[in-house]
Amino acid sequence: VSSPKKETQEKNVKKPVKGKSPSQISRGRQKVKQKQDEEKEEEEDEDKEEEELSHSLKKRDKNIQENKAMVLNPSFSKDEYNLFVAFHFYVTWQVDEDHVGEKHKKRRSQSSKRSQYCVKSVDEITKEDLDNIAYRSKDKIWDKENGSSCHQCRQKTLDTKTVCRSGFCVGAKGQFCGPCLKNRYGEDVCTVLLDPTWSCPICRGMCNCSLCRKKEGRCATGILVGLARYNGHDNVHEYLER
Repeated sequence: VSSPKKETQEKNVKKPVKGKSPSQISRGRQKVKQKQDEEKEEEEDEDKEEEELSHSLKKRDKNIQENKAMVLNPSFSKDEYNLFVAFHFYVTWQVDEDHVGEKHKKRRSQSSKRSQYCVKSVDEITKEDLDNIAYRSKDKIWDKENGSSCHQCRQKTLDTKTVCRSGFCVGAKGQFCGPCLKNRYGEDVCTVLLDPTWSCPICRGMCNCSLCRKKEGRCATGILVGLARYNGHDNVHEYLER
């Protein structure tokens, strides 16, 4: 007759030991390490995005402060600005005697393109023109061959652009698409097309595109409409003039 102590020992011997193999332990450690690395990468990405956003906002604020300082600076006089414009005009129109014929041919081709652009009067604006106005960027259809170019964003699209009736615009300079005119100047394309006295931002001396600002000795604003609305302004022009 076996004693109770022996039976307990036999049960302990026969009972399989529950545990994990070394390979399972190794895989578990690898998974934990991989998860920790992924969490660390996510934290680093979030910190990087926050730094980039903060740097972008600081750069924009610095740009605005520099522009204001330039306007308020008495040393930046009207005579200096006129001298800058005159020098820019001289460099642009300086003639190279070795390529006079080529420049003459190029000028003819440009004039033929400009002649194709016609300034529509209010009576010539049709319902189709008004229906073809794009109010969002995703509504615009890009077409390099048949599209018209917006002076602000330089994109050639099929939507209806503005028509400058000041009499001073050359070619298609007075063309602005719906999103650019609304976001940058707070105006509506449909309204200005039906206004016989409307003049474009260039003719009014308030254009804030990158090229016009560069001619004035200022840097480009970039996509500033979000920051303008965040600060309670309807458009970029109001934000820059505050």
